[in-house]
Amino acid sequence: MVGSLPSLDYVAGLYYFNEHAREAAATPSTNQWNATGTGYSILSPTIVGAPTSGNQGWDYGSRFVQRDSHARARSYAAFAQATYTPKGLEALHLTAGGRYAKDKREGVLTYVVGKPANFLFTFDKGRFDPMVTLAYDLTNTVNLYAKYATGYRAGGANDRSQTFNAFGPEKVKSYEVGAKMDLLDRKLRLNVAGYVMDRTGTQTDFDNVDTNPTSPTFNVHTEETRNAPGTSKIRGVEVDATARPVDHLTLGASYAYTYTHVPATPNPFLGGALYQVYVVYTPKNAASGYIDYDIPVGGADAAVRFHLDANYASSAYSFQNEPVKADPSFIVNGRIALADVRLRDGATATISLWSRNLFNETHIYRRSAANAATLGEYGNFNPPRTFGVEGTIRF
Repeated sequence: MVGSLPSLDYVAGLYYFNEHAREAAATPSTNQWNATGTGYSILSPTIVGAPTSGNQGWDYGSRFVQRDSHARARSYAAFAQATYTPKGLEALHLTAGGRYAKDKREGVLTYVVGKPANFLFTFDKGRFDPMVTLAYDLTNTVNLYAKYATGYRAGGANDRSQTFNAFGPEKVKSYEVGAKMDLLDRKLRLNVAGYVMDRTGTQTDFDNVDTNPTSPTFNVHTEETRNAPGTSKIRGVEVDATARPVDHLTLGASYAYTYTHVPATPNPFLGGALYQVYVVYTPKNAASGYIDYDIPVGGADAAVRFHLDANYASSAYSFQNEPVKADPSFIVNGRIALADVRLRDGATATISLWSRNLFNETHIYRRSAANAATLGEYGNFNPPRTFGVEGTIRF
């Protein structure tokens, strides 16, 4: 429901979410290496002997299911928000709102490490989160604001767990100040923001792969989720600018600095010993820029359009419980289009040539050293240069 009253704009609503999930997991081995690691043989696709014999079957129809679970999640919420602009003081805007959420989750782990099980979990909690923003129009092109809000992420259970132990919710308090400005006769738009986030109960995943060939859980990948103690700190500054210095030319740039720190968290695979964890896929420095240039052709709305953008990100963690960072990246994309060519009956056509990763830059965006001592490190590379032709007709 959205509406307005004198000096007041408001929105209110209800929300419902219902989800059923099921997982049946197997981690088959296709190859068996010799003792020196210089050669291997292909294992039978079907199970031969006991599952602990080393062959877990890799054919889908006869695979050895190591883990099976199902769960249900329901969420109910009511929210409302209103912005008050007092008469005689139209430059001032006060926005306040809140959301009450109720989350119910339950599930059962029926099969684990190849054996029947009956591990249950439940989560049933409600929470109210407020938000307030004070904004002031310093001029008709400069807006200043300050904002406070809290947030919430429900708890649950990790379906890769061996016991389906439930983890608790994650909560955050956030503070933000910033400015939104149109400058130089509206030829330059500049937005600046700084924020502080204090998060408690940070949900952290711990991974483990059993590499002991004599273990009954050999080659099994399990994962447990735990809540970090204390307060996780996230601090950041963001700046973005858009400029149109002359007709047909648009320039854009942005920069973000992000600092994160999560307290050491009990590691369930190390007997609960405190273990330093990290925020993943969050580079400390990230920047981007783009250029758009249009050349009108044919005397109508048709134009040749050039687009070029570049994106930089410093190195970042790939896994919450590994101190290993992936590579920094610098990716350039481009597009040239003949756009809005008039056809019959008011239709228009656009044809474009595009390329992603124009300079074929290569970097590892995901890296793990969890099994460096036995299997070695592994990493995933970004996609290589791709290009194509695209055509659209609007009528």
